[in-house]
Amino acid sequence: MKKIYIYTALMIVISMFACKSENGKEKTTEPKKQTASQVTNIKPKSDFYIHLTDNNGMSVDLKSTKNEVFATLQQGNQEPVFLNGNYKSDTQFSLLGFADQDGKRDKYQGKITKNEIELTNTATGKTYKLSQNYSESVQFKAYSLKTEITDAEPLEDNLYLLIPENQPTLKDSILSLFFGEKPNAKNDKFLETAHNSFLKEAKDANQDDFGMPWTREAKCSVYLNEKQTVSLGINFFEFTGGAHGLGGQSFIVYDMKQNKTLVLEDIFSAEEINKISKIIYKKIKANRGFSDDEMADTFDLPIKANQNFYLSSNAIHFCYNPYEITAYANGSDEVTISYKELAKQNINPDYLKRFKN
Repeated sequence: MKKIYIYTALMIVISMFACKSENGKEKTTEPKKQTASQVTNIKPKSDFYIHLTDNNGMSVDLKSTKNEVFATLQQGNQEPVFLNGNYKSDTQFSLLGFADQDGKRDKYQGKITKNEIELTNTATGKTYKLSQNYSESVQFKAYSLKTEITDAEPLEDNLYLLIPENQPTLKDSILSLFFGEKPNAKNDKFLETAHNSFLKEAKDANQDDFGMPWTREAKCSVYLNEKQTVSLGINFFEFTGGAHGLGGQSFIVYDMKQNKTLVLEDIFSAEEINKISKIIYKKIKANRGFSDDEMADTFDLPIKANQNFYLSSNAIHFCYNPYEITAYANGSDEVTISYKELAKQNINPDYLKRFKN
């Protein structure tokens, strides 16, 4: 089995995977009740993923491992908030966001009650009571594997995989992106098979000669799962010897309505894609504080909108991984473009209806 997406060539191929999805607005303020078969049984301190909503427009994608908890919070058309934390007990956990420019962080306390979640913002004291809702969302089953260095296994492997339960097209896209090929194994054996292959490669390569142990990390995250649209990302890093490791992010956007992964051309006209490319250039230039001459010296111009993007409720996000548009030492670039910055007449009407601002 091939190693998980590590080579630059594969990353370029990866960026050809993109997709988007969904339609339909929930006209009622109350989340649609789910049948017993549609609700994931929450087992604290275990591998699970759940999509939750409340009565006031809050949407939460929550994933768990034996020790850690991760969440994406979206309130209406506001920018998503990313949180991570740990279990405090069998039914309680804490979540902490990334620091903003002023050093402030979002902090939440979570409580699991049966098949529901309560999240309390520690700054405001406001509590959100959230129930599972898959009326226009995809259900995923979570699998994780984490190893540490031992005499028997001289490497670190940290994997977290999400498999959709009833979307075979999306499943194939995720597996191809995560593994570089579709594994010849059952769902619950994917990670074990990948780990054994990675371990064999490490031993065959006599990795001690490199001075550092082989390391690999690959984790699925859900950035959007509503209105028949799924944005899923994979954060990855791998070191297999040499001067440095290689990491980055790759994304899939899936349309439940059309049962397909999407590329930019499915959403925007050619005219709008050209406009997006110009916006990306300006935003990268501003983010780095560069002049036009410095941009020319640093990047492979022109910078064009790539297929490594994801959609949130209020924006489209692009990621350029190391080596894609500049040297490894210059790092990666991420760009967010609000839907308000784009011309509505150049957007596919179906997707425009899903993400009205």
